[in-house]
Amino acid sequence: MGGKALTIAVVFHAILLVIAAIWVFQIKYPPEKTVDFLPGNGKAGGSERGPEYKLQQKKQAQIPPTSNVKRVFAEGAISSYAIPDPGDSFGEMSKLPSLGGGGMSGGLGGSGGGKGFGQGTGAGLGNGLQPMKMFGLTMENSQKIAVVIDVSRSMTKYLPIVAKELDRLSSRGPLIMYFGCGVDKPPAKERLEERARPASGPSFDRFWQLWQGKTALNLTADQRDQLKYDPNAPMPLPELHKQMAKRLDTYFIDFNGIRYAQTALLCDELKDADTIYWFSDFMDKTDEGEMKKVLSKLKYRRQKLYMHATVKGKFFEQVRDNLVLPSGGTVVVKDVK
Repeated sequence: MGGKALTIAVVFHAILLVIAAIWVFQIKYPPEKTVDFLPGNGKAGGSERGPEYKLQQKKQAQIPPTSNVKRVFAEGAISSYAIPDPGDSFGEMSKLPSLGGGGMSGGLGGSGGGKGFGQGTGAGLGNGLQPMKMFGLTMENSQKIAVVIDVSRSMTKYLPIVAKELDRLSSRGPLIMYFGCGVDKPPAKERLEERARPASGPSFDRFWQLWQGKTALNLTADQRDQLKYDPNAPMPLPELHKQMAKRLDTYFIDFNGIRYAQTALLCDELKDADTIYWFSDFMDKTDEGEMKKVLSKLKYRRQKLYMHATVKGKFFEQVRDNLVLPSGGTVVVKDVK
């Protein structure tokens, strides 16, 4: 009984294995599709390709094989190629300036590109960093120059010359006119005019007529306030007056006396300039303590003071040593008639 059961089980499993084998070998897999990445006139198969494909095949047929190109390039190369001996001299390497010009750029990318880059960049940077000059006095690292000029009668003749020289600069600041060149300590009760006014209109007409004329210079502030402009009186130096009245960025400080030019040097119109060019004969009185105050304000504003003296006046050295040189400026003594 037990043997029959075992025999039946073995036969049954053998039959199952035969059936499974027959089933596996009868399964048919679909053939693999050939992937065609070229367009086929809007259809999926490669057999129905459009005229674009045929045109592309025609162009590819006209291109010589890569192996042929390489073979033509290599023929005869061995016979003409020679390795230099270790002792050969190749000369010195070119210095850096010669490599940065049109020669190197021309060899690599064409003469036009190299030459244009060298000239355009070099010239632009060079002109932008050139120091500014007035009457031959070089002002290093100056971006904006303003001028304070002494217009105390004997100095007024220089006004058009200085204005023309200032206008020649590419970046200039205002022109401030002050009657005198002293830097003295004012009396305790002295009232000073510190506001710079535009050189136009009735206030400038009054200033010019009074102080370029024959008005006494020793008047008090109250006495000066009583003085009026007379339209019927002749205007001193009328052509120069008209020239200054038409000029832009031109100002004046009303008459304070000849000893308080610090009001012009420190006026608000000059605060944006990094360089102040002071033109005078430096004949008027100075005070060391007052100059220290002016110097402190100049340093706070990061301004350099340059002085142009037509002559070495009585107080030339004091102004130079206490104001100009400590501020970082320099000096020129030159008559520019």
